[in-house]
Amino acid sequence: MKKITSLLLVVTMITLLFASCSGPAKIKVNGVKVDNEIYTYFEDGLDEALSKSEKEEAIKKSISRYVTINSEFNNRGLSLSSTEKKNVSTTVNNLWHIFGAHYDDIGVSKQTLYKIEESKAYENALLNFYYSDKGVSPVGEDQIKAYFTENYIAVRLVTGYLFNVDENGANVPMTDDQKNNLVNSFNSVATMVNSGSSLEESVSSLGTGTEIRDSLIHANDSGTLPDGFFSAAKAIETGKSAAISLGYYIFLVQRIDVFNEEFGYYSTYRTDCLQKMKGEEFSQIVDKWSESYIAK
Repeated sequence: MKKITSLLLVVTMITLLFASCSGPAKIKVNGVKVDNEIYTYFEDGLDEALSKSEKEEAIKKSISRYVTINSEFNNRGLSLSSTEKKNVSTTVNNLWHIFGAHYDDIGVSKQTLYKIEESKAYENALLNFYYSDKGVSPVGEDQIKAYFTENYIAVRLVTGYLFNVDENGANVPMTDDQKNNLVNSFNSVATMVNSGSSLEESVSSLGTGTEIRDSLIHANDSGTLPDGFFSAAKAIETGKSAAISLGYYIFLVQRIDVFNEEFGYYSTYRTDCLQKMKGEEFSQIVDKWSESYIAK
């Protein structure tokens, strides 16, 4: 049985890794050549303070993990959905648009970048499979939804600024009267929305240039929003609106159901939830698998 398993690993790796490389392969995994562009990709960006041997070890570890993910994905007969493949392509195109010249300079092709991003999608697929009802350690859908409900909020928001800009472009404080007028305007709009008016119709009273932003916000990552926003917005009843003042900003916030299918937040971020719940544990599992894929 051991021989069959070892043979399967080798066959899978040959399928995944064999490629025409310029010059001898810099690294092999279980005796199978790894494309030199993969080596270059993982070499790029390493801390220059690392010694040569430390860099080599870091590259070996990254490549071993890369091969592990690809091989374990294929060994389990998994496949990416059309949406997942489209997401990989979109990510690669965006990265290439920004960093393509750099990758050209170091000798990493767009095709290799696709392989790297595809492998990340494979890892997510493995994560989902491992913790599915068909996997080794099932996590119930109700558990993932409970995490999503507790740690995410979905809002539609409008941002106002409690300061003015002078002729030199510098921010200057509003007078108390100006602040009170703006706060009262935002409170009035919130009341209109809570009385049944649409957000789009109601915010028109705030003047031109008012933008409604749809956002999903995590408890530990509010992005560019100020500290305290998550807890303040979470206190708003789902379906209701309120004005929130934080520092130099005022927000009109309409809280919506995180499971609202119109926005598709849960289906989009389900894997992120599972990653936050089980990512550290799964990373250790992958490390254990990697022991069977020796990079030299």
